Amino acid sequence: MSTAAAVPYRLTARLSDWYGIDRSGRIEAVGKVASGPVTHNLLFGLDAYAFDDDRIQLRRNPSNEFPHAIDIYAPVYGGVAAPLSLNASTRETQRSHAVYLQDQLDLTPQWKALLGPRRDSYDQTVVNRRLGRSNEQSLSATSPRVGLVYQPLSTLSLYASAAKGFRPNSGISYDNEALPAESSRSWEVGTKVDSLEGKLTSTVALYRITKDNVLTVDPRSSDFSAPAGQVASKGVEVDMAGDVMKDVRLSLAYAWTDAVVTKGDNAIVSGSRFPNVPKHSATVQLTPRFRLGDGVAMPGGGFSYVGERKGDVAASTSFVLPSYTTARLVASWAPNPRLRIAFNVENLFDKQYYASSYGSVWVTPGMLRTARLNLRYRF
Repeated sequence: MSTAAAVPYRLTARLSDWYGIDRSGRIEAVGKVASGPVTHNLLFGLDAYAFDDDRIQLRRNPSNEFPHAIDIYAPVYGGVAAPLSLNASTRETQRSHAVYLQDQLDLTPQWKALLGPRRDSYDQTVVNRRLGRSNEQSLSATSPRVGLVYQPLSTLSLYASAAKGFRPNSGISYDNEALPAESSRSWEVGTKVDSLEGKLTSTVALYRITKDNVLTVDPRSSDFSAPAGQVASKGVEVDMAGDVMKDVRLSLAYAWTDAVVTKGDNAIVSGSRFPNVPKHSATVQLTPRFRLGDGVAMPGGGFSYVGERKGDVAASTSFVLPSYTTARLVASWAPNPRLRIAFNVENLFDKQYYASSYGSVWVTPGMLRTARLNLRYRF
């Protein structure tokens, strides 16, 4: 007779109290100016936001004195957890404003160009009340973007674009330091084709994006985020949408994504796959239309596929989340121009799957079968 080895299941008790207020605003002005044969479609904008975030977390892990972990093969109940202790208490304020300009140039009937800079300024203060310390930083960046479109035929467009991006990161690190802002550089080329007399549109895009200071879970503590050095993703996206035959609409999308850590450290290894990003993903949906009474009915359905993903950023793990496929049902009926009734079911067959994870002991399950009924009436 053999007995299974003891396999403890680690339990961590947490109590979180998070509160945030986000205010934002934007003002834009548009205009058109002709300069000889070139037409300038101009856009000028200002935006700003203010964000206040207050977080308190109490936590307790099992210890020798309070061993409330459970052996899943030989459970012993009745363990008592120690009282929760303060794990984090922070207050963060963010203030940001930006100015941007965009010029879309109609060079010829076949050629169009896009030019535009953006200037961001950002101030952040994070007070760690547990440690009695405060961190402040002020950041600014200019992010240009350019694009070019060539349309040799009325049904065919070729394009290329390049851009820089800037996005402040919220929170503090495990070492109680302000987190650096995320910056990015992206390049994309693609084509768009209209077929079936404009009823079906297909696009193919190839891209590469390089991001610095992308946040991921800190391998030292799942309660904190850490910048993953530099992450690069490249891939191909294919989309098709439109009427493939009379009164039948098809929506199809596929993406191949290769996202890896290109500059890591001892905890996050260079060359490792970035967590929670599948190499392959796809969706397909087919929706017929027909007359029902005096209105139009659209019953249909589709599938979504997400490939396997690395589930942990730590250098010592090979934890992988499995791939999954879910089905959906979509149906709507508009008995008249004012009223529309829609009924949708996500995860139609109640598939058990895992949507994402922070690590091998912290996995987020996927959504159960969910049905929604929506009625919309226009007055």
